[in-house]
Amino acid sequence: MKNAYRTYFSLALPWIVLALVMNISRILFVKEYGYLYMNWNLFLALVPVFFVYLYEKEHVPFLRFITFILWFLFFPNAVYLVTDFIHLRASGPDWMLWYDGMMLFLYASVGVLSSSFSLMRMKESIFHSFHKINRGVFLFIISILSSFGIYLGRYIRMNSWDIVLHPIYTIQQAMNTVGDKYAHPIFLMTVVFFTMFIIVMELSFEKIFYKK
Repeated sequence: MKNAYRTYFSLALPWIVLALVMNISRILFVKEYGYLYMNWNLFLALVPVFFVYLYEKEHVPFLRFITFILWFLFFPNAVYLVTDFIHLRASGPDWMLWYDGMMLFLYASVGVLSSSFSLMRMKESIFHSFHKINRGVFLFIISILSSFGIYLGRYIRMNSWDIVLHPIYTIQQAMNTVGDKYAHPIFLMTVVFFTMFIIVMELSFEKIFYKK
């Protein structure tokens, strides 16, 4: 297990540091604070790795279940970083477009690494003694539910902790969203292509992280 986390951090840490350096440099030299919030998004992207680590260390079934739920609620935040490219040109002068694009790419890359790693660890922890088809079903379910969560976060502006702070309201909003938007192109494209993205991402990075 330690080797797997060492591999993850050896890959993610340089990207994290460079993203922070670019964000701070942007503030110091251009006096532009438009992407400061990305550091909060970066923190949220790392939370699923923390919870999957706790899940693997925990042996009490009830606490393991709680840890899994927390991991599941925060997991979409990692992949969500990919959607932050929508903010290009919204903050700063046009000549910084390449700079902002590079910086957002760094943040998104950390999100991709974090989501892939935490999903692989969770999948292997739960199904290490089960048939491979069960892992595939788990991957598909997590992918489609996370894609729906990404839609709720990007377009409905909901957060992972809303289900804890406002559970009834959150469930109602989710149900209303499905009822109202199920045939809307933005909803369909977000859910379908992020589901495919998560599955392809996981199958690709699994070759790096598996059995480390």
